[in-house]
Amino acid sequence: MDNKADKFDRFRKLSSKERALFTYGAIFYGLLFIIISFTYSDDKDSMILAYAGLFLTIVGIIMAYINITRKKKFQNEQLNKIFYDVVKQNGGKITSFQFAVASNLNPNDAKQFVESKAMEFGVVSEVNDEGIISYRFN
Repeated sequence: MDNKADKFDRFRKLSSKERALFTYGAIFYGLLFIIISFTYSDDKDSMILAYAGLFLTIVGIIMAYINITRKKKFQNEQLNKIFYDVVKQNGGKITSFQFAVASNLNPNDAKQFVESKAMEFGVVSEVNDEGIISYRFN
């Protein structure tokens, strides 16, 4: 039982590039098996290849989905950390420009993120004399 757990832990510890290679490899070979299955004249061999290909393709698609959701979760955690750091550094006040600079997001994405956080916390925007929109989180 421990041996299976060790193998699963080794897969979890793969880098994102290694997981992507494994994922796309499974999809590629799965589709290749399905295509090759059409060239066999023997029905039994053809079915075995088709099922193996279908299995590999489904596993690859599931792994791709897991990788994408894992990456989005990690990015969201990073953005949240940056957001809270900027708010803390500025005494509870933030502008979308400050967040864009700190997070390397484009201005529109930074503005959407800051506005979503403002809505989440029920914070109202403030406009200064220069027309700069800021949010005060207390």
